[in-house]
Amino acid sequence: MRGPGEFRPRPQCSSWADRERAAPAPWRCAFVVPTEPGSVRLARQTAAARLTESGIPAGSVLADAALLVLSELVTNAVRHTADVSSSTRVAMTAEADRLSIAVGDRDRRTVDPAGAPVTGGLGTVRELAAAFGGGVRVEPAMRGRGKTVVVWFLLADA
Repeated sequence: MRGPGEFRPRPQCSSWADRERAAPAPWRCAFVVPTEPGSVRLARQTAAARLTESGIPAGSVLADAALLVLSELVTNAVRHTADVSSSTRVAMTAEADRLSIAVGDRDRRTVDPAGAPVTGGLGTVRELAAAFGGGVRVEPAMRGRGKTVVVWFLLADA
């Protein structure tokens, strides 16, 4: 097992130049982090850089909300699924009208964002998404066992 400082995700992202040539194709970035405490910071740093590259300004209300959502979801994966999921998948997509963040693990236990307490964790995620006209849903994992929590924000310019 690697120490938290030894893992560097290799994001698979479309570049700005690709987006310019292929507009209106969506921008997408995906990476995997180990399901361990140091990965929350690592995921947040990786996502912050990719959001900035996508044209979402660092420190903007949207970027801050997106990074808090990402941090909450990766924290939940670390806290609740590390015993059954050695890695956590993160995907971000920016389209003309929305920004989506998806965090997946291999734990079969599901979560109910609608039933989450108002404060902390999924409650915070739900409230931030709602503030941007978005929402939260839980989907089965694409490759078998597990789940993916998807959060989307509607973009004001759409």
